[in-house]
Amino acid sequence: MSWTPSPLYIWNSAHLRGQDRHRYLHVSLPKPPTEEPEPAPVSKNVLRLLLVILIAFGLVALYANVQKLRRDKIETVTFTPASSPAESPSPRVP
Repeated sequence: MSWTPSPLYIWNSAHLRGQDRHRYLHVSLPKPPTEEPEPAPVSKNVLRLLLVILIAFGLVALYANVQKLRRDKIETVTFTPASSPAESPSPRVP
């Protein structure tokens, strides 16, 4: 025995589907913002800290470049030819 929908069930389900269709017709979609939001203000202390960090990096970079230029004066390498190995004293036997 199979179930067959009654005419009232068919009308009722079609009617409800129609109501759903009309209900979603009036949904308001989000609209894009018309203007760009203003960025939050940055405090002066934060700007001072960033400036101090930037100056410190600049001084470190300057120091590194000066040391790189002075490397020839600072580092000297002297090659001494190896002389013939001197005889090592033999171990003492008691």
